[in-house]
Amino acid sequence: MHFLITFFILFCPTLAFAYIGPGLAPAAIWMLFGPVAAILATIGMLLYFPLRYLYKRFRQKKELTSTTTPSE
Repeated sequence: MHFLITFFILFCPTLAFAYIGPGLAPAAIWMLFGPVAAILATIGMLLYFPLRYLYKRFRQKKELTSTTTPSE
Protein backbone atom coordinates (compact mmCIF):
# COMPACT_ATOMS: atom_id res chain seq x y z
CA MET A 1 0.00 0.00 0.00
CA HIS A 2 2.80 2.39 0.86
CA PHE A 3 4.42 1.58 -2.46
CA LEU A 4 1.33 2.70 -4.37
CA ILE A 5 1.07 5.95 -2.44
CA THR A 6 4.74 6.67 -2.98
CA PHE A 7 4.44 5.79 -6.68
CA PHE A 8 1.51 8.17 -7.22
CA ILE A 9 3.16 10.99 -5.30
CA LEU A 10 6.42 10.68 -7.24
CA PHE A 11 5.18 9.91 -10.74
CA CYS A 12 1.87 11.78 -10.88
CA PRO A 13 2.75 15.26 -9.74
CA THR A 14 0.39 18.18 -9.94
CA LEU A 15 1.34 21.73 -10.73
CA ALA A 16 2.69 23.72 -7.85
CA PHE A 17 2.45 27.45 -8.27
CA ALA A 18 5.42 28.22 -6.11
CA TYR A 19 7.89 31.04 -6.52
CA ILE A 20 11.55 30.09 -6.37
CA GLY A 21 13.32 33.29 -5.46
CA PRO A 22 16.76 34.48 -6.41
CA GLY A 23 18.15 33.30 -3.06
CA LEU A 24 17.94 29.66 -4.04
CA ALA A 25 21.18 29.53 -6.03
CA PRO A 26 23.42 30.99 -3.30
CA ALA A 27 21.73 28.78 -0.72
CA ALA A 28 22.36 25.70 -2.85
CA ILE A 29 25.98 26.68 -3.39
CA TRP A 30 26.53 27.17 0.34
CA MET A 31 24.78 23.88 1.03
CA LEU A 32 27.28 22.12 -1.24
CA PHE A 33 30.21 24.10 0.15
CA GLY A 34 29.73 22.75 3.69
CA PRO A 35 30.45 19.06 2.98
CA VAL A 36 33.27 19.95 0.59
CA ALA A 37 34.88 22.14 3.25
CA ALA A 38 34.47 19.36 5.82
CA ILE A 39 36.16 16.82 3.53
CA LEU A 40 39.02 19.21 2.77
CA ALA A 41 39.47 19.97 6.48
CA THR A 42 39.57 16.25 7.25
CA ILE A 43 42.20 15.61 4.58
CA GLY A 44 44.19 18.60 5.84
CA MET A 45 44.18 17.32 9.42
CA LEU A 46 45.12 13.81 8.31
CA LEU A 47 48.13 15.25 6.51
CA TYR A 48 49.05 17.92 9.07
CA PHE A 49 49.70 15.79 12.13
CA PRO A 50 52.07 13.22 10.57
CA LEU A 51 53.96 15.98 8.75
CA ARG A 52 54.24 17.96 11.98
CA TYR A 53 55.61 14.89 13.76
CA LEU A 54 58.17 14.31 11.01
CA TYR A 55 59.19 17.97 11.03
CA LYS A 56 59.74 17.91 14.80
CA ARG A 57 61.77 14.71 14.52
CA PHE A 58 63.89 16.17 11.72
CA ARG A 59 64.43 19.38 13.67
CA GLN A 60 65.47 17.51 16.83
CA LYS A 61 67.89 15.32 14.87
CA LYS A 62 69.36 18.42 13.21
CA GLU A 63 69.77 20.18 16.58
CA LEU A 64 71.49 17.13 18.06
CA THR A 65 73.97 16.92 15.22
CA SER A 66 74.69 20.65 15.21
CA THR A 67 75.24 20.90 18.99
CA THR A 68 77.71 18.03 19.22
CA THR A 69 81.23 19.10 18.41
CA PRO A 70 84.09 16.71 17.89
CA SER A 71 86.48 16.79 20.83
CA GLU A 72 90.12 17.01 19.91
